[in-house]
Amino acid sequence: MTFRTRTLTGIVAIMSWVATPGLAQTPAAPSENKKLRFAIDFTTAAIHDNSLRASGGREQQIKVAYAIVGLFGDLTSHLSYRVEFNGVNDTVKPEPFLPTDKTPFFFPNAVDPSYGVTPRPEGLWKVDHYKNAGWDPYIQERYLRRAFVDLHTEDARRGLMVGRFFSPVGLQLDEVRWYTAKDLTHIQSINNVVDTGAQLYARVGRPDRVEWQFAGAAVTGNGNPYQDYVYFDHSRTFAEDTNSAIAGVASTRVRIRGSLLAGVSYQYNLVGSRIERDTSLQRSKHYDNKLVVSGTYRLPLRFTADVFGEFARYKWGVKDSSAELLDGPEIETPIFKQGFYLGADVSTPASGGRRPRLGVVVTREEIDRDDSLVAFLAARSLYNVQMGKRERSTIVKAYVETGILSAFFFWNNLVNPLPQTSAIVAISGPNAYRGYGNRKIGGGIRFRPSF
Repeated sequence: MTFRTRTLTGIVAIMSWVATPGLAQTPAAPSENKKLRFAIDFTTAAIHDNSLRASGGREQQIKVAYAIVGLFGDLTSHLSYRVEFNGVNDTVKPEPFLPTDKTPFFFPNAVDPSYGVTPRPEGLWKVDHYKNAGWDPYIQERYLRRAFVDLHTEDARRGLMVGRFFSPVGLQLDEVRWYTAKDLTHIQSINNVVDTGAQLYARVGRPDRVEWQFAGAAVTGNGNPYQDYVYFDHSRTFAEDTNSAIAGVASTRVRIRGSLLAGVSYQYNLVGSRIERDTSLQRSKHYDNKLVVSGTYRLPLRFTADVFGEFARYKWGVKDSSAELLDGPEIETPIFKQGFYLGADVSTPASGGRRPRLGVVVTREEIDRDDSLVAFLAARSLYNVQMGKRERSTIVKAYVETGILSAFFFWNNLVNPLPQTSAIVAISGPNAYRGYGNRKIGGGIRFRPSF
């Protein structure tokens, strides 16, 4: 491959990998060889996470969150492809751990040797969304992040993707500014998954006026089965599908004059599998429906100012037929979990790489704390757990972007009303129900060249 001056100048633009359905999942970077292009994306950070204070010093770490190498290109005017590998695979995924009398913490992810599941020490600090040492929000298949082919019209406005791709639910992560799983809202973490299947997409209208975007996908629905504590098979080393049904996802968006984006998306899914001979909260089929309304708007100002937000309503909980088989008091199901977040991203104007861009992002989120585990404990009056609590967070990010390199700092103050369910505070002893909370502070660099 020959690199010329115009190519080196072109790669200083930050890639937009997933702005819209379809080919927007493939970055458009200058290259003389359109059949084989390369992209790199890695982030190194130092993060202090108060929720990990009782896990042997892991509350303060310096490491690489992800290190992605992507291969992509246009084989013909109608066929494109993309393959990504992540050598780190530090995902927010729980691990099995067997509670003992030596620890006063409650762990929902107990192991079961009868199913070939053995305890791992990571279960002490990889519990759930609220207490986890993982810094990458996407759960992968071993080291494979994405891999799909895209069969499309010559103008790339209609097409079919087949393979492993980002599910078209809500705002994609690269439509907002993000760096690690620790600086995301809970809604963003729930919505953004990578899944396997097929997706049809179409764009109608003019981008400079009014453009409609449509996407419909049939996927395995197993992108992240752990949000609602579906812990059936931890003997696997990767996220293998255990569903017995296919999930359906539909998304509609409208973009007006390039500054306003509004959309609604819906997912119908059942996650997990019921084990008849030993039904439990973890070994049951769960609801996993999502209704998300999204929007972004660029204010007509001299500097760059974007406002964005989402409202989400999730249907979670153990499926009714499985809940009937659980021992003990009847638990509430289904669980309707809803919330919203609003944010603003203000920065100096882009200058084509001559001067760095300076910016600040402020986001506020409120969402119900209810899920299957909370309902299970509340029904049994355990650990002072009650339904109807609400979590709140304020996230502030500051960043400096200069071409393909970004430096960032963030402060994420999450108020978690039930830290005892996530093994953040002890449930017995002199320090019972006392802890350090869910606040996270960090900073680092992100490197994203493509050529």
